[in-house]
Amino acid sequence: MKKIVLFSLFCLISTSTVISQNAINPSNLKIDKAFIFPEKYTMNMFFIVDSQKIPMGKIHTSLVKVNENIAIITKLQMPNQTDGQWIDSTVVNSTNFKPLYHSSKNPQREMVMEFGKKITGYYKDLMTGSKTQILETTIEPFFDSNFYPYLIRLLPLEDEYATAIYMFDYNPKSKIGIMKATILDTKSSEIDFNGKERKIWVVKTTNDISDNKFITTFYIDKTTRQTLKQVTENERGQLVMERTE
Repeated sequence: MKKIVLFSLFCLISTSTVISQNAINPSNLKIDKAFIFPEKYTMNMFFIVDSQKIPMGKIHTSLVKVNENIAIITKLQMPNQTDGQWIDSTVVNSTNFKPLYHSSKNPQREMVMEFGKKITGYYKDLMTGSKTQILETTIEPFFDSNFYPYLIRLLPLEDEYATAIYMFDYNPKSKIGIMKATILDTKSSEIDFNGKERKIWVVKTTNDISDNKFITTFYIDKTTRQTLKQVTENERGQLVMERTE
């Protein structure tokens, strides 16, 4: 029994080491740029707990190419929303997806970051009025945490594909700085989506933001590389986002 446990631990450590060694960042990125195109789409968001489906709102996403940059703007629309908009904007270089700018605003807080040799900006708590200046120095190349879900669909996906993605995330109440998102596994499958059979990649991921406690699964159309569905599992249930046609 002891040998089995030790062997299992060895396999787990070996797999983790290989994934870390193969980690992708803007300096070694390999993608198919044919899947990068302007688009607008909406995803319905709901929470499933004890077989009950609770509507949470809609996420509207716009992707535009401006010169050598790509901008992604997401707007969260919640049921009976009366307290202002939830908007996130991310700008990256279109060649290597190196982050350039990120802003986020909702009724609770406002944040702006500019990426250069240093990361500068501010974080303002709109509930208390307190404002924190952001000044971070990083060494390793990274992606913006707000961009990495879009990045996943552009990777050279295949069965058993696994890797790590380094990203920057800012939250004054938790971790700050470079973090890792991990693609644990990829497999080919099919799904009935809005009455149509679609061939997809099922990509299982986790990340340091959740202390690797939650699993987020992306269901990505093989032909268009559109994310049809995204499911995050936690101890309370499932947060699901489904693309509307």
